[in-house]
Amino acid sequence: MNSGQGRQEAADAKYGALFDAHRRELIAHCYRMTGSFTDAEELAQETFLRAWRARAQFEERSSGRTWLYRIATNACLDFLKSHERRTGPHASVTEILENEGRISPHPEHDDPAELVSRRESTTLEVMAALLDLPARQRAVLIARDLLEFSTAETAALLDCSTASVNSLLQRARTRTRRIGADFSGHPDGVEDSATAQIVRAYLEAHENGDINSLVELFTTDARLTMPPEAACVGRLEIREFFTYLLDPANIGYWRLVETRANGAPAIANYIAQSPGGPFTALSIDVLQVDDGRISAIHSFLDASHFQTLGLPHTA
Repeated sequence: MNSGQGRQEAADAKYGALFDAHRRELIAHCYRMTGSFTDAEELAQETFLRAWRARAQFEERSSGRTWLYRIATNACLDFLKSHERRTGPHASVTEILENEGRISPHPEHDDPAELVSRRESTTLEVMAALLDLPARQRAVLIARDLLEFSTAETAALLDCSTASVNSLLQRARTRTRRIGADFSGHPDGVEDSATAQIVRAYLEAHENGDINSLVELFTTDARLTMPPEAACVGRLEIREFFTYLLDPANIGYWRLVETRANGAPAIANYIAQSPGGPFTALSIDVLQVDDGRISAIHSFLDASHFQTLGLPHTA
């Protein structure tokens, strides 16, 4: 092996290690841009390919992380030009979650070092607010308020002026405030004991078919959202929903598995036609718990999401 070949192999290995070190956060970034975890994985791979082809041009005048984010952002913007579906404007984050079918659940990992950090949040509230924005406003808001890039870094990310960044950011912040989105204090992945107790109580009441105990776990104005189906709002509609749902003659028999998604407790729902099974994947429910009660459940009805969360298709 000659010295030139050795240097090239060393540079390639260094590049591969750089991408591996940032792969998870790049997937999270592409997810925030698109709302789809499947698309995010594909766009992260596209980022790798684009960066690999351009690796000789990287002179380390900026950090490797910033360089990869620039490539990933542009890959997402290119993707959104042909795939974006504008549905706004919406009146609130709640309205978006009740009607927005593009969002898919985002998995979490057991290793605390790999958890998406607070400033890189993928909560459903954040996702709903981001998808209500035009693509470039979305990219700027993510860069400035979630990734905490500087104005200059963000301008380089989008190949535009700092004045353009400030204008886009002002419009994005105004719009997200109008719909009631809060980017200031996102969960860090740690649930308190009261939340864990509520989740256990939900699982127990559901398993026992105890409608009264189940309904008592919800706030009076709680919402169950399940695009494209209509939302259930308030305890009366929630009671009617679960009364129908937990009657084996209507749906079948249930098996629930606790998991996590989008920085929140979640439930994987399996269904069977007889008590002995087999139980097959049906939906993922992400729970929002506030002040000791369930204030919202967002249900993802596509069984393909089980693979995203690393869950088996049968239980």
